[in-house]
Amino acid sequence: MSIEEDSLFDDGNVVDTIDILLETTEPNLEKILNNDEVIQECKYMNERLTSYLSRPEVLKQLIHYTVHIPTDEDSKQADRCPYVASELFACEITTMLDGLYENESTLDTLFGFLDRAKSIDPRTSGYFSKVVRVLIQRTFQRLEAYLKKHPEIILKMAKKIHLYVVMEILVMVGWDTTVSGERDAKWLADALLIPELLRQLESKGKSATHENTCSALQALVRSWSPGLTPSSLLIDLESKSNFTRLASIAGGKNEVSAKIGAIKVIREVLSRAQVEMSESKSKKSSHVVSTVLSKVLPEAVEVLVDSDEKKLGKLQLQYGYLAPPFGPLRLEFMRLINTLLKLPLEEVREAAKKFKLLKISVDLMLEYPFHNLLHNLVRNIVSNVLEGGGGTLRESLFQEALLTQNIIKGFEEHKKRTKVRKANRMGYTGHLVVMANELEKIATNDEDVKKILDDTKGWKELISSYVSKEIKDQSITLGGRKPQIHLADSEDEDTMGKIDAGVDGDFAKSLSHNGKTITGGTDLENGEWGPSSQESFEQAASERESSWEDEFDDPFAATATVATNAAVVNDPFGEQTSPQPSESTTTTDPFEDEFEAAFDSLSISKETETATTQTTGTVKVATGKETVEVKAAVVDEFADFEANFK
Repeated sequence: MSIEEDSLFDDGNVVDTIDILLETTEPNLEKILNNDEVIQECKYMNERLTSYLSRPEVLKQLIHYTVHIPTDEDSKQADRCPYVASELFACEITTMLDGLYENESTLDTLFGFLDRAKSIDPRTSGYFSKVVRVLIQRTFQRLEAYLKKHPEIILKMAKKIHLYVVMEILVMVGWDTTVSGERDAKWLADALLIPELLRQLESKGKSATHENTCSALQALVRSWSPGLTPSSLLIDLESKSNFTRLASIAGGKNEVSAKIGAIKVIREVLSRAQVEMSESKSKKSSHVVSTVLSKVLPEAVEVLVDSDEKKLGKLQLQYGYLAPPFGPLRLEFMRLINTLLKLPLEEVREAAKKFKLLKISVDLMLEYPFHNLLHNLVRNIVSNVLEGGGGTLRESLFQEALLTQNIIKGFEEHKKRTKVRKANRMGYTGHLVVMANELEKIATNDEDVKKILDDTKGWKELISSYVSKEIKDQSITLGGRKPQIHLADSEDEDTMGKIDAGVDGDFAKSLSHNGKTITGGTDLENGEWGPSSQESFEQAASERESSWEDEFDDPFAATATVATNAAVVNDPFGEQTSPQPSESTTTTDPFEDEFEAAFDSLSISKETETATTQTTGTVKVATGKETVEVKAAVVDEFADFEANFK
């Protein structure tokens, strides 16, 4: 055992190793970081340790470990020291965090991580992110003041945005309202952050850069809340120069990932414009909409009609071939069209008719019968046009897109496919059913639509033969019918026999016989609610009792002959059972026989309107080996009768 290890023990008591390491005049930071207890001791606020870690020279060395992983593979520093250093800052020791701001050169070292030109170790990115996140969450105002003095750091973050952790930090510092609420972002606009982000979005060769830049700009637009004034940074993004540049990326000859990123940001801006129009009830267009219609929409139509995806040839899938594949770019353009058509602007409707957007959408739906995302977009587009698209778009939907004819065509293709053995239905069939049903509903109040449907050959046959049946099947409640019996919550109450003619009509219905109606019940043959009157209640009860006397000589007999022509009998639990042909049936369970016999002998007392039994004597029950006589006591309440058996 070495001298150092031997010093861990003092008269048989374990001495804190951290305290021993700190007792020296100049403690060795590397040894402290390699100690297994250092993180735990820091969390426990070991005063000697936190005081040592808060020294300026120690803080600077800890930051150095955090952002510079040693290249010496034989050293423990390469794995242990950087990790422990970042974890010590994550302990959120106030004196350590304050020490970083007292000596700004330490912060300069921390953000010097962004100056590296070569590839960055992913571990270093994680350690850097961990320290900066602590500063954002605990000392945001002081960190923001430091960054305002050094705006170049923000631009460096934009240039390193291909690193996901850097993108997250940029969003948190710039416009994440969950960090520090609403705040002025003018200093970020003055730092020309938006132009730098757009420069990254149109750069070549890095799809991660495009994706992360898109996510950051989307978060910026979403940070705005309805009713509030947009931030300076958002206003800068929507300025004519910057938004035109963004639209040029989406509509130009850029990389696919860059175009997709730009389209996503444009969709967010258009959605915000829609909310503003809805709040102000204004239908005034803006440069944002006009820019999209002039610079993005022509490219969208060209890609949708004649996509570069055709160069890929056929793509084999389980159900067949895609020739060509639809592709993510065309899907994003369809989402853009869906967002555009939600705007209540005549300018948009005219452009949609000019570029035949509705015809393109419906044709693509039939061309790609198993692209569910595309089908949902087309159905939304059709619904928006039918509900509020105005006469211009409705006319285009029926005359150019030939909606009704294409719906019939889609069902015909579905019919052909389902005739093939083991073939599934066409993927768009459900959406066609919804659209056809929606047209039928609109036709009830719109004579123009009704005339179009009446003039469409095969439409009525389609609705009567398939659509109505499909809608009916989809309207059936899963799990069967609703229960028609109300059971009491307490065992002290009558579970089965207490009937209130005015309130518990559902249970009264269960006592109906031969289709007769008891108070509040239903006519089982017609499925309609019957009258709620004391006379009908008593009459039904009397007829039921009479029919029992005719059918059974002894309702308590263990062996009973069921009449062949007996009517459908109601089960009190909601099921209707048809009696079997005439035959003798022997019951082998005495409790079950007596329980059912007692239930069958129920009658309604006019004074109390409660179920009673009127049977006395003994009951002969066949158990299989012998006949047992069971005494049946006279009971006033059916619950008491049940209790006797228990």
